[in-house]
Amino acid sequence: MDRLLQIHILLVCLLNFIFIPTLKSQPAIKSYQFEKDFTDSWGLKQKLSLKIRRIVNEGRPPIILSHALVLNGRAMEKIGLKLWEQGYDVWLPNVRGHGNGEEKSTISPYRPNDYGFDEMLKEDIPLIFKKVSDITQQKINLIGFSMGALLWEKYLSGFAKGPSGKLIKSQSAAKERGKLVKSFIALGIPLNFKNVNPQIRLLFYPTLPLVGATHFFIPLTSNHTPEDRFPLTIREWARRNLIRTIKPIFLQVLPLGILSSEGIDVKNGEFEELTYDHISQAHTDLAYDFVRWLWNPFGSRDGRVIYSGKRPITTPTLIILGEKDYLAPFEGSKEIVKSVYPKNSVQKVLKFCKKAHVDMILKRALSSLTETMLEFLEHPNDFKTGNPDLTQIGDCL
Repeated sequence: MDRLLQIHILLVCLLNFIFIPTLKSQPAIKSYQFEKDFTDSWGLKQKLSLKIRRIVNEGRPPIILSHALVLNGRAMEKIGLKLWEQGYDVWLPNVRGHGNGEEKSTISPYRPNDYGFDEMLKEDIPLIFKKVSDITQQKINLIGFSMGALLWEKYLSGFAKGPSGKLIKSQSAAKERGKLVKSFIALGIPLNFKNVNPQIRLLFYPTLPLVGATHFFIPLTSNHTPEDRFPLTIREWARRNLIRTIKPIFLQVLPLGILSSEGIDVKNGEFEELTYDHISQAHTDLAYDFVRWLWNPFGSRDGRVIYSGKRPITTPTLIILGEKDYLAPFEGSKEIVKSVYPKNSVQKVLKFCKKAHVDMILKRALSSLTETMLEFLEHPNDFKTGNPDLTQIGDCL
């Protein structure tokens, strides 16, 4: 009997040794809803409701990971988990109009153009930053992908909501915001829309009249909450079948420097995960902003503010661009950065070898990407001088 008891105790200890570390390594995911009530210039009372996921690491350095146009916060989760494993407190927001199912961020009641870039910059980004700053009480690291990088770059450049409710550029706002940010990493940021590949510009040009004159969510993505693996309504079943029908088009069109067959793990279901869980319904307000920038000045809708030109950003900045990216080309990027960033700022521009636009946040890019980002996050001020020969990452052979 004693021998059986000893064997039982040994087995319990062994099981604890095997499973408890695994259980402890699982992150706690917490959901937030940041809200703001305000009155617009016409006296309309509106409510902004932003949905945020947090991979919790209480007391550790906070990072906000912001998604691209047509993606949602979950698309950044693989990167977020890697950073969480290294001790970072990770925040994954959905800006207005993005997020599937119950995670969609909204503005209500809706008014034409409310889902555009200008409004995100005026309201969403400052609200997200303030809430995360208030909760964590620490300097914040910012990581943005494509549109997410553009939003944070313009935020750090001092674009803000003026007293009249219009968008302005404020040197004092740029200075104050910079004091609260430890580092900024921009993935696939379009530094100049005139440099976008002509094939991409011609591809989207025919949509300009449609997205400019109409206001609706383009239903080319699933609207379910990702945890719900099966459609719960006839409407959702029809939507998913529409996606299934058009999905092959993605791999035919997106290789134009947006997504490559080498960058996505099709065999292990990453394409399905991308199309069903990580893509959000684009709103025509936002689609119109990006398409018009391909052909017109990069500025606000009312023409009062130009987004291009000098960036008064002194925050240590790392810019990573895909070698095969047609939306945010690496070629010429160093010259642009030198001409628009202050000489006393710390920036580094790296080429991600063989990667297109979306490739950079997929599984096959994670190892090289997170290794480089973690090195920068640990020593953002010394990254450039400490790695003078580092100009590219990834599989460069």
